[in-house]
Amino acid sequence: LDPDPERRPNPAALRARLAAVRSGRAVLDRRISDALALVRSAREASARYRQLGTQVRDETNAVAAQAARVPGPAPVALKAGLWAAEDRVQELALERAYAWMEATEAATKVLTLAPEDHPAGDEARQVLAQLWWERLNEAEQRADPIAARVAERWVRRHDRGPLVAALDGSASLDLSCEVPGAIARISRFAERGRRLIPLPVSERALPLTEEALAPGSWLVDVSAPGFVTARLPVALDRQEHHAASVQLYTADQIGDGWVAVPAGRFQLGGDPGARQALQACRPWLPDLFVQTTCVRTRDWLDFLDDLPPEEALGHVPAESGLFGATGRRHFTRDGGRWRLPDGWDPNWPIFSVNLDDITAYAAWLSRREGRVVRLPTEEEWEKAARGVDGRVFPWGSGFDPTFAHMRRSREGAPRPHPVGDYPVDVSVYGICDMAGGMRELTSSHFDAGQLVIRGGTWGDDADDLRCANRAGLQPDFRYSFISFRLVADAPRPTAALGATPPRFLPTG
Repeated sequence: LDPDPERRPNPAALRARLAAVRSGRAVLDRRISDALALVRSAREASARYRQLGTQVRDETNAVAAQAARVPGPAPVALKAGLWAAEDRVQELALERAYAWMEATEAATKVLTLAPEDHPAGDEARQVLAQLWWERLNEAEQRADPIAARVAERWVRRHDRGPLVAALDGSASLDLSCEVPGAIARISRFAERGRRLIPLPVSERALPLTEEALAPGSWLVDVSAPGFVTARLPVALDRQEHHAASVQLYTADQIGDGWVAVPAGRFQLGGDPGARQALQACRPWLPDLFVQTTCVRTRDWLDFLDDLPPEEALGHVPAESGLFGATGRRHFTRDGGRWRLPDGWDPNWPIFSVNLDDITAYAAWLSRREGRVVRLPTEEEWEKAARGVDGRVFPWGSGFDPTFAHMRRSREGAPRPHPVGDYPVDVSVYGICDMAGGMRELTSSHFDAGQLVIRGGTWGDDADDLRCANRAGLQPDFRYSFISFRLVADAPRPTAALGATPPRFLPTG
């Protein structure tokens, strides 16, 4: 019907066209053409999704740095730039979500249009597998096991080889120790009864060289005659090669009431359910010696009794009034010794003390230990509490009120309780009460005039016990829910009790 005769089909072309329509080949050709166009759209949207992911991460970091420079009391007018940057991150995140939807929708349509054996279908499945692979990594980073399992299922459904091979591929571990005859007992963490329990897998003589292990969370107990067993948690990513060296110490070097935390990298922050958690990263810390529990009241009595009475009076626990003014002191002096009030258990963690008191106690204990002891940084505290795999609580990610000392742990009104009385609230290193019991002061700065406090208290709820939670405290205040434990950078000297006391280095 075209007015131009040259554009009209000749009989042969018309016959071929009619044959294609009758055979269904025309429809198939059109479906393949549409599928190829959709594959291109899916790849473009997928690339945009990855690019926006990088932008969101970079601009989120920039916003965090900018927010740290803007004081809370600053006038609203001075925060306009920060708010604009935060809004920009939200816009990018929304744009990224739209790119995800566009990519998955286009790739899924390809699978309904292209024939089973057509290359367009393989390309669409590759796009979908890669998109879900990225979702899987993000879910693992934010410790979301349900989202991670869903994403892994879709990766396995769509991938035709390389990503599934990465999922199933093993990691490897190199481990050495300078002590001759050291043995490594390897266990894998598995959830049992809402707790991560190390299940023994094998035992090897050190050194280990390219020991094949599945990705996940592991515990390696390194032991040798005459030394305390070192507990080395290891978190292995897919196809990661992890190399470490463990230093063993004697019981005298570690000290009674202390544990050794081996050097290495660990997952810091990154808990989306925690308040003001640090940004996720994997810093490296050297060997550290940490007190197993908070300092006990009876330890504080020893400290007070060892001081001149006038000096000790300034360090007797007391509540702080408004602006940190000291109120009534809790202990009394009787017969040359300091006494506890009725009902105060000597095994309670010490509380109602401030930074000046803690500094004096650390100086006193440093002389007795023969090494410098101090408050931990918040990074050191978090590693001691969470281990290396980014778990929510010291025992894992599940929760029950009986696991740690909190508001609903016991019948009756909440109140303090002796240290070390909750066997589940123990970190992988053997450190007690880092979820419940008392919040603990660290030497890290939180905000102007405040230090970071970590951990939950006897009056808190479950989410308050997350190990990545952070809050601030004015260091001159004293409260009934704030305590502390100390750390040391070095082992005790061989003859610690007779050693020359080191020069005390103040906390912070």
